[in-house]
Amino acid sequence: MARSSARRRLCARLAMKIVIGATAAGHKHAEATRWLTHAGAMRAATPHELVFFLAAEVQPDGLEPRLAATAAQVESLGGTVWKFMLDDGSEQIDGGTRMVRICEGRNLVIEFALRGRADWVLFVDSDIVLPPDVIVKLLEMDHPFCGFKVSSYCLSGPPAPGYRFPVEVYPNTAGAWFVHRSLFRHFRWLWDPDDGLTDDPATHRLIRDQLHCEQHNRCDVLGEHAALVPFETRGTDTRLRRHPLARHPITAVIPVYFPTAGHVQMTAEILGKVFDEAVARVYVIANGGASMHVAEAGLLFESLAAQQGARLSVIEAPDCNIHQLWNLGWKAALDDFGDEVLIAFLNNDIDFRPGTLEVLARAVLRNEIWATYPDPDCRVADGVRLSGTTRATHGTKRHGGMTGHCFLIKGGIHTLGGLPLFDARYRCWYGDDDFAFGVARRGYQIHRVIGLPCDHLNEATMRHRPDLMARREADRQLFISQWGDV
Repeated sequence: MARSSARRRLCARLAMKIVIGATAAGHKHAEATRWLTHAGAMRAATPHELVFFLAAEVQPDGLEPRLAATAAQVESLGGTVWKFMLDDGSEQIDGGTRMVRICEGRNLVIEFALRGRADWVLFVDSDIVLPPDVIVKLLEMDHPFCGFKVSSYCLSGPPAPGYRFPVEVYPNTAGAWFVHRSLFRHFRWLWDPDDGLTDDPATHRLIRDQLHCEQHNRCDVLGEHAALVPFETRGTDTRLRRHPLARHPITAVIPVYFPTAGHVQMTAEILGKVFDEAVARVYVIANGGASMHVAEAGLLFESLAAQQGARLSVIEAPDCNIHQLWNLGWKAALDDFGDEVLIAFLNNDIDFRPGTLEVLARAVLRNEIWATYPDPDCRVADGVRLSGTTRATHGTKRHGGMTGHCFLIKGGIHTLGGLPLFDARYRCWYGDDDFAFGVARRGYQIHRVIGLPCDHLNEATMRHRPDLMARREADRQLFISQWGDV
C-alpha cells in the first residue's frame, strides 16, 4: 500500500488502545517472560493505552504449571491471559504440529483485540526483548503493517522511501509485527504446507496479495532474540500430558420408577446434578410407574434431550428388575464407549457434592481397584473432607463396604476381566452383595473414598413397590446358596 498524504493518518487519535500480544507453550517457559522485560517503561514512553495479552497453551489435561510465572507477570501488569488447548492425539509437539498451535495462539490475540476495540496489535514472540520506545517509534511510521529489526533472523530488504529514519521492505519474523485494525480485522494467521510456507511467510503473503499492503520494518528499532536453534534440537520437554481420565469417559446409569410426582421431581434434581459432572453420557433406565407420572417424566426427558443432546440416553425397560436395569446401562456404555469406559451406578434418591464422579473415577484407575464408592460416614451438609486416601473394604454396606446407591466401576471388568454382569436372578436385593463378593473372588478390590460424602434417602422408591419388598427373603436365600450366610 503506497503512503499518501490523502490517506487518514493512522495515529491521529490522541489516545489509542494497543494490544501487545504473545503466545507461549510450556516448553518455552524458560524464556517466556522476555517480552515483558520493559513493560513498565513501554507504558511510560507513550500516552496510549497498552494492554498486555498472553494466549497460553495448556496441556491436554487442562494444566500447564510451567507458564504460571509468565501468566502471573501478565496479570500483575493488569493484562489478560487466555488459555487454549489442542489435542491432536500426538505424543509430543514437533516442528510440524507446532504450526497449528502457534497460529491458534496468535488468532486468539486477534480475537482479544477485536473484542476490546483495539486500534493496533503488536504481535511479539514471548522470547523477544522489546525496546522501551518500540510503540512510539513504530507509530511514527504511520503505516498499517510494520515491524522492527530482529538481528538474529538476518532479514533485510530494499529501503522504503519517504521516511526520515531507516526502513526496509521485507516479510519480517512473525514475532515483530505491528498491525493496524484496518488490516487485522480482515485476516487470520495460517500456514501453507503445500507451498512450504510457515506461519509468518504464509500470513504475510495473504496481507500482501489480498489486502495489498507490504510490511515496512524500522531498522533502528531492535528486538533482542536469542540465537536461533532448530526446534527439534532445543532440548526442551515437548511431550504432551493428558488428563488421567482422557481415555476413560465417565458415564452414569440411573434406574428410575415413577409412582408419584415427587419421584419425577427427584429425578429432575439428580439429573441436574449429574449433567454438571464430567459425564460423557447418562443412561436413564426407565422402569415405568403410574401412567400420568411416566408421561410427566417423558416431558422432562424431552426437555433435557434438547439441552444435552447425545449426553442423555433414555432406555425404556418397564418389566425389568433392578439388576437387569443396571445391566442394560452397563452394556450400553460398553457399546458406546468401549472397554475403557467408567460407569457410575446411581439411585435417583441421592445427593452429592459437585465433582463427586470425577473423584470416584480418579480413585478407580489403579490396577487392583475395580470399583469405588463414597464414604457412608460423611454427609453432604458437612462438606467434602477428602484426605487423598482410599481404603479397601469387603462386601456391601451391611458389611461396612460398598454402598449400592452410588458406586463406580471400570466397565471393562466384564469384557476384559471376565466378571459377569449383575446376576439378574436377584430380583431386587443382594445383587450388589453378589457383585462385591465376585470382585473379591477374582483377586481385585473395592475402595471407599475417604471423606467423600453422598446422602441417600433410603428406599424412597421401594416403599411404593410391595411386590419387590416381598422378594427380599427369596433374594437372601439365593445369596446364601452361593456365598453362605455372611
